[in-house]
Amino acid sequence: MFNIRACEARMKPMLIIPKFKILYSIFVILVFALLSTIVFAQVSSPTIRMTISSNQVSVGSEIEFKMFVTANDPINAFDITLVHTGSLLEFVRSRTDKSIATVWQSFPLVDDNGKIRLVGGMTSPFTGKDGEIITLVFKAIEKGGAELTVERADIALADGKGTLLSGGMGNLKIKILEGDNNPVLIQNNAPAPKISDVIVSKDPETSNSLIMVRTDNDGGVKQMEIRTRDWFTWGDWQKSDLTASVPKNAWALEIKALGFDNTESSRIIYFWSALFTKFGMIIVGIIILLLIKRKFRRIYGE
Repeated sequence: MFNIRACEARMKPMLIIPKFKILYSIFVILVFALLSTIVFAQVSSPTIRMTISSNQVSVGSEIEFKMFVTANDPINAFDITLVHTGSLLEFVRSRTDKSIATVWQSFPLVDDNGKIRLVGGMTSPFTGKDGEIITLVFKAIEKGGAELTVERADIALADGKGTLLSGGMGNLKIKILEGDNNPVLIQNNAPAPKISDVIVSKDPETSNSLIMVRTDNDGGVKQMEIRTRDWFTWGDWQKSDLTASVPKNAWALEIKALGFDNTESSRIIYFWSALFTKFGMIIVGIIILLLIKRKFRRIYGE
C-alpha cells in the first residue's frame, strides 16, 4: 500500500505483502462468492406444468387436464387461478386423491364464468419434480378454439415466513371440432369422497366453533351440506365449504358430502359443552316451574 502524502515528500520503499496473506485474501473472497451463490439459489421459484389428454376433440367429448408443480425448495401452500373459455368448455368434475395437497380451502370447486380458484396446502412440505396438484375434467360444448390458462400462481415457501413466489403462467390451446356420434368420455375411476376426519377449532373473530372436513378425495366432492340441531329437531340443509362456521347455539352438526358419482358420505358431530348448557337450562326451567307451582299451592291451597 502507498502513502500518497509521504510519496509527495519523498519516495519510500514499496510495502511487500507476505505470500500467505495474499492466499488468505483469495480464500476469503472465494468463500463469500460461494455463500452468495447459495443465498441466490435459495430463492429459485417453483414452476407449474399443465397437460391435457388431447388438444383436438369434438363437441360432446371430455378433456382431462392435469396440473403439476416442480419445487427445488420446500413449499407448503398455493393459490392458483385457472381460466378457461367458458363459452366452449364446461367444468365436469375434479379429483385430488393423488394430489400433494392434503388440506383444501376451495372445495367444492366453483366455476365462476370460466374462472376456477385452487387454494390448498400440505401438512408435510413438498420438494421435488412434477408433484400433482389436481386433475380436472372439462366437456367441449361448442365448436371453436378454447384455451386453458394459469392466470396467477402464488406458491408459499415452507420457510416459516409465508414467503410467496410466482409459479409462472401457462397456456394450453384446444381445437374443438363439430360433434360426432362417438364422443370421447373420460372414465371416472376416482374413489368416492368419504369423510375421513372433522377437525373442530375456535374462530378467533366470533368465538364460534369452526369445522374443517377432510375426505380421501376432496376434489371428488361435488357438494357439501350441513345442518344443525339447536334444540330437539334438525334444521334445514345448507350448502357449505369444507371449512364452515358452526352457529353458537348448535349442539349437534350433521355433515354430508355428495360426490360427482352421486354417492354420499355423512357424519354427525356433537358439541358437548353446548349440549350440557341446554340440559342445564332445561333443569333450571323445571326447578323454577316446580317452585312456582309450590308457591301457588301455598297461596290457594291444595
